[in-house]
Amino acid sequence: MLHELKAKGKSIRAIARETGLSRNTVRKYLRTQGIPEGKPYPKRGSKLDPYKDTIQELMNFGIFNCEVIYERIKGRRLHRWTHYLEGLCKTIQASKKDLCRMSL
Repeated sequence: MLHELKAKGKSIRAIARETGLSRNTVRKYLRTQGIPEGKPYPKRGSKLDPYKDTIQELMNFGIFNCEVIYERIKGRRLHRWTHYLEGLCKTIQASKKDLCRMSL
């Protein structure tokens, strides 16, 4: 699309205005034959990775409250990462709900 607009004689500024891209982005895309693909980045680990087995074990016992889970694993040098726990608990609860729906 960008190459077509450039072939019609439009300036980089006009193309940027029309497409909503920045001029530098338009210029970069015009230098290449197509739109360059982004590099895949490795997924970073979570701060809770060392505790996932313990958390999963507690959730298997029916403990889903992240504050309770935090109190249970606090002695294991877990610092106030309750927001990470909330996200993990929600993810696990959602997957369990999906499993329950599938089994019905």
